[in-house]
Amino acid sequence: MIFTNEHLKLVASCIFRRYFILIGFIFCTYSNSFAQDVPGVVVGKAPIVNRSFVASPAIAILKDGSYVVSHDQYGVAFKGKPKITTVYRSKDKGITWEKQAEIEGLYWASFLVLNKDLYLMGTSQSIGDIVICKSSDNGLNWTKPVSSKKGLLFEGRYHTAPTTFVAHKGRVWRAYEEDPDPNNPRHFQAFVLSAPENSDLLDAKNWVKSNGLEFDVNLINARAPRWREGNMVPGPDGNMVNLIRLESRQKPKDTYKLKGAVEGMTRYEIAGKIDVSDNGKTVSFNPEKGLVRFPGAETKFSVRYDPVSKRYWSLVNKITSNKPGSDFKVSPHHQRNVVMLTSSPDLVNWTEHAKLLRWNEGKTITMEDKFAFQYLDWVFDGDDIIAVSRTAWNSVNYHDSNYITFHRFKGFRTIVMGDSPPDLADFHDIAR
Repeated sequence: MIFTNEHLKLVASCIFRRYFILIGFIFCTYSNSFAQDVPGVVVGKAPIVNRSFVASPAIAILKDGSYVVSHDQYGVAFKGKPKITTVYRSKDKGITWEKQAEIEGLYWASFLVLNKDLYLMGTSQSIGDIVICKSSDNGLNWTKPVSSKKGLLFEGRYHTAPTTFVAHKGRVWRAYEEDPDPNNPRHFQAFVLSAPENSDLLDAKNWVKSNGLEFDVNLINARAPRWREGNMVPGPDGNMVNLIRLESRQKPKDTYKLKGAVEGMTRYEIAGKIDVSDNGKTVSFNPEKGLVRFPGAETKFSVRYDPVSKRYWSLVNKITSNKPGSDFKVSPHHQRNVVMLTSSPDLVNWTEHAKLLRWNEGKTITMEDKFAFQYLDWVFDGDDIIAVSRTAWNSVNYHDSNYITFHRFKGFRTIVMGDSPPDLADFHDIAR
């Protein structure tokens, strides 16, 4: 057989195509494997590597059983631009997610499903106005908070996070912090907002704002104790409570041991329990009863009541290191690499059930570490908990997350510590 130039070209062409098919297969396999390395299901990710980050995840279950998730984003890529919250929906129980909408001028928002409507309530920006948006088509289209009649509730310097936004006893409730003095920032005053459940929630006149409480820094020997990111929860007596995060980082050259009103408690595990009047006009705090041990109080958390178990539940960042950490760069407060399932019958006595997610648990975490599961929001779904996490997975540091991930924790009411899954660092040897 005589091989002509045409034969040789044909053979070369076949080899060339097979080579690129093989390379493409290897590339796709590697890409899928890399994507699978991120724990859970990726809902959203930072659009610009190292210049943008995703944060503030929230989750809800709609009346038709589908799930919705929202998150915002920040970073130098968005400097000077309006804040954007992105909404996603899943019709297959969290297996796949479809982008629904982008809402401009909304930040730090949490969901409320009420009757046939879906609400997102947060601020207009970092330390901004209080705003609320409504969707009547499962998150596809949203109102714009452009006036006091259409969702612009209070103008000023307000702070929050995607914490619990609930309906109880005919009213809806949401916790905030006010930062009134721009020359003395982050001296937060905790307060609550409430409105009649059957009122127009977009109309500012229907909302009641309580008095504000600033934390007495002399109650805790800590670097910068302050209220942050409160949760509205019906207490055991049926009255509303604002269970709120308190930072208790160690002062330089101070003892690791807590003193004063919190003597005998564990550092990094102090939360505040603020009482709320039935009409929402008054909040009050009794330090003798209102300072409670709460594992995970150093980082944002959400708390919800389960009528089946008659217990309050939370997913928290458990600080497992008990080493003194007055050096800010290596302080245990950086630890956001362990997610613990906890519960309580009374919002005071908390049980740690299982470590649901963990990366390199025994490592002393610093700001330079690149892995974390943080700011989790979650809801009950039958016998399961479904959650979304602000996840740093080989990001620039643990704080600046590059993914929003979805997780399902099955049979949460019966989980014990022995059911804790293995440490993820044992399977993913990335920058360990």
